[in-house]
Amino acid sequence: MYVLPMRAIGFSIVLLLVACTEPGNPGAGVCKEVRMIGPTQPFSPSILTLKQGECVEFVNIDQGVHDAVSVAGTPANLRFATRRLRAGERQKILFNLAGEVEYICTVDSHAQLGMRGTIRVQP
Repeated sequence: MYVLPMRAIGFSIVLLLVACTEPGNPGAGVCKEVRMIGPTQPFSPSILTLKQGECVEFVNIDQGVHDAVSVAGTPANLRFATRRLRAGERQKILFNLAGEVEYICTVDSHAQLGMRGTIRVQP
């Protein structure tokens, strides 16, 4: 498991971790859902295309705990991480910058079992 230095995590959270339902948020109402199905399956959809300013709502529909974390080597301005979500929990992430981000579930060996995804953000 790769752990980001706290400084990098703080920068990423400030840059990308914005709830889409906050008043005055330009991405409000433009969230696409990504489901966390289980540790042996990719995120669904496994590849998602967005436009800058849109957000993703990660939804855990499994009984286990899952997260979504950009992989090592992701440029600092595109990194993100959700908290660990329990069954039925949700978290929204706003993507303000164009680029492609691969992400995994960092719980146990879920990534090695296939729990991976890609987000493409178009300008």
